[in-house]
Amino acid sequence: MTETRQQRAIRNNIYVAGVSFTRNPLPALSVKRAESKVVASNLSLHVDRLFIKAGMPNIPQRHEFTFAWRDTDENVLEHVDRLAAIGQPFDVAIWKQVYDVFDVGTDPVLVGSDLIQMFYLQRRQAVAHNLPGGIPATSFADYATRVTLMSAPYGTPGATETEFTVVHKTTGTILTGDPEEGEAWIDDDGEQLGNRWVSRMRVNLWDGAANPPITSDVLIVAYLPLYKMVVDAETVRQFGEKLVEPRGYRFVEVG
Repeated sequence: MTETRQQRAIRNNIYVAGVSFTRNPLPALSVKRAESKVVASNLSLHVDRLFIKAGMPNIPQRHEFTFAWRDTDENVLEHVDRLAAIGQPFDVAIWKQVYDVFDVGTDPVLVGSDLIQMFYLQRRQAVAHNLPGGIPATSFADYATRVTLMSAPYGTPGATETEFTVVHKTTGTILTGDPEEGEAWIDDDGEQLGNRWVSRMRVNLWDGAANPPITSDVLIVAYLPLYKMVVDAETVRQFGEKLVEPRGYRFVEVG
């Protein structure tokens, strides 16, 4: 089993607003792509995607989760009922990797012999730095954030990939100095664009031998996201079985 690539399972206890559930719900994920599709008069398909700012991923997304417990204990009930009654967004981590893909070469900055470009992950990372009490204990190592540069757009036959060294920074240090060749600096604190949390990333694209490709869909970041979410809806409460109380909530990502 590889410890870096995505697995067919959630490998850790789900984290919601300061609590790591020892009795995990059954999560279902719905992905909302920020794009519209229009069929033109010649039957071609035109895809129009939301532009947020330069350096954002090519496909803006918003995630929604339905958490369903077949049965709950008192601690779970107390926690989720309180969450449903509060007004502010809270943190959620379910320990499944997401992938942000970027174009490169569109807005690089030449610093000496280095070519540096700024990007933004569309969420913060679920790292110990962001979680009170740290990452829940698990028998598996935590997935590390990976940054990979393709020599041609992803899916191109024969394209090669170069993996960068990820350097974890904070808001106070991400703009101090510059990444070395083959480094990707990522701000673990994150920052707000409107009411959406993102993470700044600075990548030194120069590999010491040739210019990076100036093209689309070549920079790929895999990371564990830390979502900001609110309760959107609650399933019907059922009390048909003695001392058993199933419960379900839909959480939606803000921003």
